Amino acid sequence: MHEALEPLDDCLEMAVDAQYTQYIKQKIEQAYQREAPPADFPQLTDIPVSRYTSDPFWQAEQQHLWPKSWLFAAHAHELPNVGSSKLWQDGGMPIVMVKDEQQKIRAFYNTCQHRGGPLVVDEYSDNARLRCGYHGWTYNYDGELIGVPDRRDFVGLNLQCHKLEELSCEQWGNWIFVNRDKNAQPLMEFMAPIEPELQQFDLDNLQFYDKHSIHIAANWKACCDSFMETYHVRHIHPDTVDQLLDHKGTVISLLEQGHNKMYTPNRAGFIPPQDGFNDIASVGELPRISNLAYSLFPNMVIPLDAGGFPMLLFWPIDKSHTRMDVLWFAPTDGAHDASDQVWKNQQQKLPPQWLERLALFDRVLEEDVQFLPWQQQSMETGAIKGMPLSYLEQRIYHRNEAIDQTIGLDNIPEGMAVSPLLDGLIEKY
Repeated sequence: MHEALEPLDDCLEMAVDAQYTQYIKQKIEQAYQREAPPADFPQLTDIPVSRYTSDPFWQAEQQHLWPKSWLFAAHAHELPNVGSSKLWQDGGMPIVMVKDEQQKIRAFYNTCQHRGGPLVVDEYSDNARLRCGYHGWTYNYDGELIGVPDRRDFVGLNLQCHKLEELSCEQWGNWIFVNRDKNAQPLMEFMAPIEPELQQFDLDNLQFYDKHSIHIAANWKACCDSFMETYHVRHIHPDTVDQLLDHKGTVISLLEQGHNKMYTPNRAGFIPPQDGFNDIASVGELPRISNLAYSLFPNMVIPLDAGGFPMLLFWPIDKSHTRMDVLWFAPTDGAHDASDQVWKNQQQKLPPQWLERLALFDRVLEEDVQFLPWQQQSMETGAIKGMPLSYLEQRIYHRNEAIDQTIGLDNIPEGMAVSPLLDGLIEKY
């Protein structure tokens, strides 16, 4: 672990810190020269395959991981006005988000407090009415019960006792996160290890360009694993990613809160702004000489780029199937206001060079996921019991450690825990 750096007054902190930039560049050079993992890197124990295939581990995740995690639920551009709503069902239960009269995004279970009917059934609404379609109970944007048809037939009904059940909902710029745990740590505390470096990407002023999904017949962790290491690059991306990035120079940083990141150097070195694409001028040197990819615990991967970048979200459908959402953000092209909902109809609104870029990235994604159904099938046959991981795959091990910590060791099925080995390598800022 490198020597702690003094905090900077500049809002970009380590992102523009010449000392940190030089440190990473030196680590890249060391990565090229090494003949083995660093001396302080431990031998990792095999990850039990049962974590990816068993019903007990799946249930442990459903009960103790997802309900305790800050999960990306929406972008502010999806809820532009008072009364805008979004029905979100990826956190384990149906949840409705709505912008209230104070311009705050609130999150409630989409559950009427009468007999559990839904309040909204459409994914989006520009003028939401929180009214149960079953019996007409109506709520305001603060979750208060304000209307009960035939109220005379209820004895002693106290409207104040039947407010909607609210969840923790906080914003980091335009990114909206939800947590079902009422005692969850503040979102900014959770984001602290990644916030300084991501600020250089001017997230508040980026356009939400595109959103689409890919369904994969594999466990969500296996899907996420495919985007957390560069060991595979020259084998499944010989004509795409491997032409651009050199995996032998990969530098990995394990962070607190279960997050981690890696820098993979560009074969071409410094890459200037591309013609036809707007550039995020505040982005420093490191993301221009390498691909900087973050993993946010538990299910987000962001390969960052000064010309715009995708966010990958991995949502479990069941223990053997996953939906991967692909969201794109980039500097506004000037043709649209930053709050214009381009993502709703991007085929008509995006310029040709952006459509080509999205298509190329989808090709890379297809390469990344092509073997996942085969991998899942093999794991479920029992033909493989454990997965030995290399130095370049340590981010996978680190996230599995964080999963166990969140679930709680007492709740991990017997024989399925990973040994805690990487704590001494976690960088603290």
